[in-house]
Amino acid sequence: MIRHSEIFNWRPPAVRKEEIINGFTCDNATRGLIEQLANAWSSGNGREFGASFLEDAHFVAFDGTVLEGSEAIGQYHQAAFDRYLRNTRLVLSVDGTRVIDESVLLVFASGGIESKLGGTVMLTGDSLQTMAVVLKDGKPRVPAFQNTRRRPITDENSASVWKEFESLWNHRHNV
Repeated sequence: MIRHSEIFNWRPPAVRKEEIINGFTCDNATRGLIEQLANAWSSGNGREFGASFLEDAHFVAFDGTVLEGSEAIGQYHQAAFDRYLRNTRLVLSVDGTRVIDESVLLVFASGGIESKLGGTVMLTGDSLQTMAVVLKDGKPRVPAFQNTRRRPITDENSASVWKEFESLWNHRHNV
């Protein structure tokens, strides 16, 4: 029997830094990509954020929104940067990678959003990200991405919160 603690505390094994994907070390490919995403987010530039993804990328946002293509990803994020995510920065850390074959790297990351307004900076939206990374024109790009909020159900209280949220959501949408 698998215990909740085994599931929710699992971390993929980190790749050895010398592993190579198509001429790039895994460490360099992921670090450059994460920096590109974080810089675009911090500058509030949806077009730059979307440029990290392939033209036909599949993106699943934290709330289940599904986006197809780098242009749609950029537009979605620009609207959020202009409203809800103004003055924020993206904080991600790579928890591990897996080389799928000589052209695809799977990246496991975690992190969230911080305020750039000063004072106490609080991380919000603690999430786990899984992304495939390929090289296109010599640069790492993402063809598939999924962002999932870290909200494990580990006891009766957390189960009650999930049930209440589902009830409110269903009532709001007349389900």
